[in-house]
Amino acid sequence: MSGIDYEELIRSPLDDVPEKSGTGWSVLIGGLGLGMALGLLVALGLGGGDDEPAVAADPATTTSTTAAPVAEPSEYPVGFVELGAGFAAKSGEVILGDELITVAFTAAARRGDDPQDVAWPVGGSWLLESASGTVVESSRVVVGRFSPAAFTVQFPAQPFNGETEFSGTSAIERWDTEVFTGSVQIPFGGEPFVAPETISIPVNQDVTLIVPTLKLGRFLGSAAWQTVGAPLGTTVAVVATLLDENGEVIGSYERFPENLDPADSGVIEIYWSEPFPIGQEGGVTVSLEYTVGVVEESPVSVSFDLSNVPVGR
Repeated sequence: MSGIDYEELIRSPLDDVPEKSGTGWSVLIGGLGLGMALGLLVALGLGGGDDEPAVAADPATTTSTTAAPVAEPSEYPVGFVELGAGFAAKSGEVILGDELITVAFTAAARRGDDPQDVAWPVGGSWLLESASGTVVESSRVVVGRFSPAAFTVQFPAQPFNGETEFSGTSAIERWDTEVFTGSVQIPFGGEPFVAPETISIPVNQDVTLIVPTLKLGRFLGSAAWQTVGAPLGTTVAVVATLLDENGEVIGSYERFPENLDPADSGVIEIYWSEPFPIGQEGGVTVSLEYTVGVVEESPVSVSFDLSNVPVGR
């Protein structure tokens, strides 16, 4: 049997020092198992083998190391270029077509911001430059209604004459929107329903939303709309909600998901959103809820390198 006094070996040299309130090495060691405690004591030079006393480090040969400072995180992910207030974009792929060349982008909100609060773009003007120096202006920007952080910019293919290498693309004008919401109420006389007269809604001091036709059927409905006073057009969405005599919601006609491009008129197809189209008979009021995005232009100068972006068909 070994003559080592293990109880004495693991006893802390500080055990003879009167305890003070708070934390210290004794608290740390007391929470460790026997094996961990032995290893810690050896590492600290507080215990060792029978014939190997702890050796003090030579200051002349000790190398001082300083931890590298941690860099502050950037506002946007790596590779994203700021395109507007609170968001940045990154080009992902160039898609070649017979009539159009499409550049696909993804966007990201600034770190810490709520994406729901970001005013994502709805369009604009871009330039696409080929490797040979040909420059063409965009024909369209497409933004999904439910995915504003993914958009594509389309360019006419013919001016590039079959070129397949591109050096970069630049945004020269961004279209932003200021969004207005509200509702108007109309008496409901049962379906099929046709609004008895044109509905005119002042959106702001310059823009008016006009709904010349509102139709509600057993399953489907439609709303024709126009906006006046918005030079670059608007994006418009409507929901027709039926209310009973107590103002309680019976159900709603909601629009189909689709891409929204700025325009000054259009027709919105809406459908009854309940599992079974029943209950219209109890409706006495139609609450027409609208969302109008008024498009405004903002000159910008933002460039994206396409030299290493995949090109496909």
